[in-house]
Parts: sequence; structure tokens; C-alpha cells
Amino acid sequence: MNNYKSLKTVFHKSSDGQRAAETEYFSRFSSPATLHWDFAVGKHQLFAVLTAENQSLLEQVWRAELRISHKWSTLPGAAASHYLTGLLIEEIKSTNQIEGVHSTRREIAEALTRPSTGPHKRFREMVAFYESLLNPNDRPEFPRTPASLRAEYDKLLANEIDEDDRPDGHLFRAGTVEIHDGIQGVHKAPLGEDNIEERMQTFLSTQHDETHVLINALIGHFIFEYTHPFYDGNGRMGRFLLAFKALEVLSPPTSMSLSHQFSLQRKKYYAAFVEAENPMNYGEATFFIEAMLEMLIDAQNDLETSLDQKHFQLRSLQDVLSSLDRDEYERDLLFLAAQAFLFGPDLPFPLKDAVSTMGRSWNTIRPVAEDLETEGLIQSASKRPLTLELTTRGREYLHISED
Repeated sequence: MNNYKSLKTVFHKSSDGQRAAETEYFSRFSSPATLHWDFAVGKHQLFAVLTAENQSLLEQVWRAELRISHKWSTLPGAAASHYLTGLLIEEIKSTNQIEGVHSTRREIAEALTRPSTGPHKRFREMVAFYESLLNPNDRPEFPRTPASLRAEYDKLLANEIDEDDRPDGHLFRAGTVEIHDGIQGVHKAPLGEDNIEERMQTFLSTQHDETHVLINALIGHFIFEYTHPFYDGNGRMGRFLLAFKALEVLSPPTSMSLSHQFSLQRKKYYAAFVEAENPMNYGEATFFIEAMLEMLIDAQNDLETSLDQKHFQLRSLQDVLSSLDRDEYERDLLFLAAQAFLFGPDLPFPLKDAVSTMGRSWNTIRPVAEDLETEGLIQSASKRPLTLELTTRGREYLHISED
């Protein structure tokens, strides 16, 4: 925004700062290009101007989504599934990391693949809830009431919150919360459960508004985090809800990349909230939207680079496989094993999935797997369920790089 400055900047750059800032505030607030929300930020109503810069950023988002959707839809089904699983794991790891909650990819992966028997059970509810978002036929409905919002919080974080930090009101916290940056307090969350519930109803209304869906998803993220309805888990819950809502207008890989990008740009992410909350900005969230859109575009750029690389690896793999003197089932099973290695989160793949993908019976594919295992090209990682993975020799045989 070359010419569009924050109201705080307008104040500091004028010899009569108060008058200049208030005049500019009233002009912006009453502009036809301004969106308003029934939500108080300090003493002012939340608003944002759809500036030329933000309109340009939105256009960049939609153009990138067309490219990403094409690159995504042209991946083989197994590759797309493994890739999305990897993104989901990274998303959960990143949203935990932002809050200082340590979790490894393997912990999350085991919660995903072995929710009942795996040694790491602590993230299984969170993982299962995220995974449900990726199935459009089984995706839960976005919460509509404060009570259903609380229910979603319990599903996502019930086992992640210490007993002393659980909500002590009817639905939300009854006490106070102050957010610190490690040195000083940077935000005092609104007080009173009735006030919090009213603010959460506003949040839910914005998320079910059928206009400006992406803008409302981003503003909803601000509203939720500003309100801080719980003592703990607000950041993780807020980013989950943002990814949940984003799936309505963005591709699954983009939606599952937001927390990772926020983690990469944590300083910018937090600064966006601080800027919007500054009393000298009169409740304006224009720059918050700008920062969020910029980070979204960065996530898309990273995705495009990754998908281009994956498509190149896939073409190289197909060329190698077509040159092999092997029968169809062996090539197909090697192709699936290679997709799991290239696109997945370093996890073995179940043989039953290969059976389903290849459209053949277990009794047909199992001997093929045994032959490839005897050759040392694949190996079993677990017996129940039977899962397989490429060996080092298998990767060399298919000319797959370790990178």
C-alpha cells in the first residue's frame, strides 16, 4: 500500500495528528469500499477497507488457486493422498509449534495411522478431526452456535489442555486472560462470559456469511484470537477453524499449508494482530487482511514449487518404470511404493490400499509383493496391518534420489 497508511502513521505524520487521524478514520469508515463487523476492538467497531492493494492480492490468490488446483488434480490418486497426508501432519506440527507445544512428525503420523495401538496417543483426537476435514463427503459442519463451537474445542483439544486451564464458565472462560510476548503484556482479552459468548456469536455469523468468504475467514481468525474465549488452546483452535473455513474456497493443499506458513513467518503473523489491536488504528483491520493474504500467497508459492518438483519426479519415475522388463502388477506395485516414498510423510503404505488402488484381489497382489520383497526392492514395515516401503535398493533400482 504505497499511499495507504495506517491511521497511527497518519497521526504521527501530521502537525495536527488527532484531527488528521479522526478525519481520515471517518472517511475510511464510511467508504463504499469498507466492510464492517459488529465487533468492538477497544472502543471502536472493527472495519477494513477493500483497498486496491488487497484486491490485487485477492486476485493473486485466485489465479494461484487455479494453477494449484490443476497441478493437484493431475497427480495420481495415491500420490495426491500421500502428499495431502504429509501436509496435514506438517500443519498440525506447525500449529503446535507456534504455541510452544512440542510434537514430532512421527508422533502425529502414528496417531494418524495407528490411532488405537500406537505409542503416541496424545494427538489422535486432533489428527482425526483434521483428517475429517479432508473428506468432502464426511466433513463435519462448521459450528453454528457457541455450544457447538465449545463441542468442537473439546473434540480437538480435550486431551491437550491441563485440568487447571479448562474452561470454567458455562461454555467459555469465566476469568481473565492476558497475553504476554515474554517481556510484557500485549493483549488483555475481553472480560465476562456473556461478552465472550456474544463475540463468538459474531464470529460464527461472519463464518456463515456467503459474501466475501475468504475475507470473512481471515477476519474471523482475528475475531477469535482477539476474544481468546478459552484459557489455553486458542491459537490451535483458531488456526484449525481458519483451515476448516478456508476449505470452502481454497484447495485442500493450500488450506492445509496455512499454519506452516504462519510458523515460518511467526513475527509477521503476530505483528498483524498487534497492528490491528493498536488503539491508534481505530479498529481498522485493513493491514491485518493484507498481511494474511501475503502469507497465504507465500504458502501458495511454496506449494507450486513443491508440486512442480513432484510432477517432475513423477514423470522421471514413469519413464524408468516403462523401461523395466516386468509384468504389469510388479510395475504397478513399484509405482505405488515409489509414490508413497516421493509424496508421503516417510510412512509405509498398507498393502490393502494397493489392492484397492490396483483393483485386484489380495490373493493376486500378495504374491507380487512377496516376490518384490524377496528381490530386496520392498520390505514389510509391519505385519498387522501389512505395510510396505521401498528399500534403499528399491530406490536405487527406480533411480529415486534421497533428496
